This record gives sequence, structure tokens and C-alpha cells, in this order.
Amino acid sequence: MEAKWRFGATVFIWAFATLMAIVALGNASIGMLEDWVVALPLGVALIATLSVWESGKPNSSSKSSDQSSSGKKSDNTAYNMALLMEMMDDDEREEFKSQLKRRILSGETVTDESILVDIEKRKRG
Repeated sequence: MEAKWRFGATVFIWAFATLMAIVALGNASIGMLEDWVVALPLGVALIATLSVWESGKPNSSSKSSDQSSSGKKSDNTAYNMALLMEMMDDDEREEFKSQLKRRILSGETVTDESILVDIEKRKRG
């Protein structure tokens, strides 16, 4: 649907610019340069067409920044988990594993955020 809208806008822009160039050329006085009278509407049509077609493209820089920030977040979570596991002694690790196992088996959603909350609790307590 988006391509149909762009195509329709392009046809309208160029038809209007051509009509304006023809009208301006017909009304141009003898002392006026006919090249500018024709070139101005067609130049405006070219710029308008480029802006219509470029406005529909997704912004690739925002995509790459979103991907890089999400990648950093997951790497940070993995690092925090590894650090937490290194800081725990054997008994704490077994308790943490059993709690995580119970949460998974009970159907409770286990997300990075919920694990980070558990990490923060263990750091404080």
C-alpha cells in the first residue's frame, strides 16, 4: 500500500510540474529566458519526488543502534551472572539453582530482569 501511495504522489507531482512548465512557457515574455521557466518547476518536482521516496525508507542507523544496545544488555547480563556464580560458594549455588529450577518448572516467566532482581537481592543480603 505504501508503494502505491508513493507512486500516486510521484505521478501527481510530475503531472503538475509539467503543466506548470507548459503554462509558464506559454506566458513567458520574449525577454525572459525560457530555460529557467521550464527548469524551475521540473527541478522542484525532482526534489519533491526524492523526498517522497526517501521518506518511506527505514532508518538504518536507528536499527543498528537498537541492535548494538540490545547486544550490550544481554552481554552485561551474562557477565553479571558469571560474576555472581563466581562469588557464591557451593551451598549458595545449589540454593540458587534449585530456586531457578522451581521457577522454571512452575511455569513462572524467567527473564533477564527477574534474574537481575535476584542478583541484586543476593548482593545486598
